[in-house]
Amino acid sequence: MVVRRQFITAANTTVAIELPEATHVGISVFDVLGRKVATLTDKVESSGRHSYNFDGAGLGAGIYLIDAVARPLNAPSHVIRETRQIVLTR
Repeated sequence: MVVRRQFITAANTTVAIELPEATHVGISVFDVLGRKVATLTDKVESSGRHSYNFDGAGLGAGIYLIDAVARPLNAPSHVIRETRQIVLTR
């Protein structure tokens, strides 16, 4: 799994990932206090590129974390996690 978006400069942007195989994907956004502020997806996706819209219009400017967790269907005990820091500006 590869998360393509690392730095957000607008309230509405897209987070894209690439999957090598069918995978259960969960992508959430957290504030710096660890509170979940958005869930972008939590479902099984096929292999390939997928995009998810993040609408931060109701959030204040600041630092947030995108946490992406993938569990390949053919190896559910194998968990891939990638967390990226993002900056939301106004």
